[in-house]
Amino acid sequence: MIKNLIGYLSGNSLSQIILLLTIPLLVSLYSVENFGVFGVFGAYLAIFSQINGLKFENTIISNKRIRVSYYYASCIFISVIVSVTVFLILIIYYDWMYTLLIVLSSFFAYIINTYQLYLVKIEKSILAGYISVLRSVLLVLFQILFSDYKVTEINGLILGCFISLFVLSFPIIFWSIWLVSKIRFVLLLKMIKSNFEFVRYILPQTLINNISVQMPVFFIESIWGLHAVGIYTMALKIVQVPSRFMSTVLRNLLTSAFSNISSSISLCYSKAKSYTLYLAILSFCFFSALAIFIPFIIEVFLGDEWSDVVLISRCMLIWFSVSFINIPAFCLTMVYRKLKFILNFEIVSFIIRLALFFCFYLIPVEFYIGMLVISLSVAVLNFYFIFTVLCDRGKVF
Repeated sequence: MIKNLIGYLSGNSLSQIILLLTIPLLVSLYSVENFGVFGVFGAYLAIFSQINGLKFENTIISNKRIRVSYYYASCIFISVIVSVTVFLILIIYYDWMYTLLIVLSSFFAYIINTYQLYLVKIEKSILAGYISVLRSVLLVLFQILFSDYKVTEINGLILGCFISLFVLSFPIIFWSIWLVSKIRFVLLLKMIKSNFEFVRYILPQTLINNISVQMPVFFIESIWGLHAVGIYTMALKIVQVPSRFMSTVLRNLLTSAFSNISSSISLCYSKAKSYTLYLAILSFCFFSALAIFIPFIIEVFLGDEWSDVVLISRCMLIWFSVSFINIPAFCLTMVYRKLKFILNFEIVSFIIRLALFFCFYLIPVEFYIGMLVISLSVAVLNFYFIFTVLCDRGKVF
C-alpha cells in the first residue's frame, strides 16, 4: 500500500508541478478569452471522458485482482460503442470538426485513465505515475507548438490537448485491441451483466456529478461572459491541479485497499475514519497555505490581466478543501456498493447548484459572489456526506 502510494503520488506530483510551472509560458501565448474557449471545450471533455465507459472501470478497482484484465477489456469494449454513439448524436448539433475533437479526446483520455487504474490494481503504480508525467509534458509541448493555430472555435490549447492525448494513448489502444481479441465475446458480456449495478447507479451519479461540476463553465459564459470563463479556468488550474492529483490517486488507492479488507466492515470503517482525520489536517494546512500565496503567484507569474483570479481562486478553495476530506467516505460507499445512496446525494447536489445558477439569472450578482455561494453550498453538502457515512453508519451500511 505505502509503496504504491509513494510511486503513484510521485509521478502524479511531478506531472502537476509541470503543469503549474508552465502556466506563465502559456499565459504569454494565449489571452484570457483563449483560455475561456478552452475552458468550454475542457468542460465537455471532462463530462464525456468520465462517462465514456459507462463507469464500468470501477469494476477494476472495486473487485479483487482475479480476472482484472477481463474487466479492463470490458471497459474498452464499452467505450468504443459509447464513443460512436455520442459522435452520431453530437454531430447533429455541433460543427463536425469540433464534435470529432471532443469525442476522440474523450475516448483517448478514457483509455489512458482506465489503463492507469489497471496498472494500480496489478501493483504497477510507478508506471502509472510515469504516464501522468508524460501526459503533462506532451500536453504543454503541443499547446506551445500550436499557439498560432486558430480555426473557428478551435485554438492551439484545444488542438494541443487532442494531439497529446492521441500520441499517449496510441500504444495503449493497440495493446487493448490485442487484449480484447484474446477474450471470448460471450465472457465479456457475462462480465458486463454480472457487474451491471455499476452502470445502473454509478453512471447516473457520475453524469449528474460531472454536469454539476462543469455546470459553472456554461452558466458563467452565459451570465458573465467568455472573459469570466477564462478567469474561472485559470482559477481551476491553480486550485484544482495541485489537489486533483492527490484526490485521484488517494481515491483509487483507498478504494483498492478497502476492497481488500471489505470482509471486515468495522475495520474498513475505522480506517476510513482515521484517514478522514488525517486528510482534514492535511487539507487545512495545504489549502490555507495556497490561499496565502495565491496573490503572489498571480502577480509574479501571470500579471495584472489575471488579477481577478485571486478572489475566484480563494472562493473555490472552500469547495476543494472539503471535497478532499470526503475521499475516504466516498471510497467506503464504493467498496460496499451503496450506489443508490451516492446517486441520491448527487441528485440533491445537482438540484441545489442548478437552483442557485437560476437565481443568479434572476438576481444579478458579482462574479465572485456567485462563486462564493456555489463553493459554500458544495462544502456543506460534502460535510453532510462525510457525517452520514462515518458518524451515522447505520443509514449507509
